[in-house]
Amino acid sequence: MNWQLNWQIVFIAVVAIFLVMAVLTTIFGARDVKKFLRELEDESKSASGDDTTPDKKADP
Repeated sequence: MNWQLNWQIVFIAVVAIFLVMAVLTTIFGARDVKKFLRELEDESKSASGDDTTPDKKADP
């Protein structure tokens, strides 16, 4: 095994690990953001005493 092949293997492994981490971060991060926004909306509703969403309110 020569040095060039060794570094090619290391490079490919590092790029593969980076891609896996990027995909996992995107998927789980998006899920966390959705959860955070849902909880924020629930807190906002409970703080205002309103338990209906604005698009479901009856017209006055």
